[in-house]
Amino acid sequence: MLSVFTQMSSFRITSEVRTFGGFVISRIQLNLTQRSGRDRGGIIQGGEPMNLNASARKLQKALCLKGRYIKINQIQFYSTHSKRMLTKYILKETVEKNGKQKERIIIETFKLIDIIHILADMLDGGE
Repeated sequence: MLSVFTQMSSFRITSEVRTFGGFVISRIQLNLTQRSGRDRGGIIQGGEPMNLNASARKLQKALCLKGRYIKINQIQFYSTHSKRMLTKYILKETVEKNGKQKERIIIETFKLIDIIHILADMLDGGE
């Protein structure tokens, strides 16, 4: 079980793997809750640093198990304005229209936490 706390909300991911009739069944559950103002952000329960990439991949895997195939692309470039490397995250879904597969861009953002919130909303049945 993994508990992640961010500045605006927290979510808990639980996963279990079972075998049933020779098949491996994986179950991933996500609970998203609002936080109170006194909590500190950026910490996983137990005092270890938060790994947003791992959380995004777990949510992506959960959506794959539900039949929605989402791509998370990363593009890095140098910003002359801020004089540092920046990473842009692009969330895409492949949809079928008129017998052809096309990619639909869901969001382009510089914050990975935005990707996690959208993936969590998709897993809960939104969009």
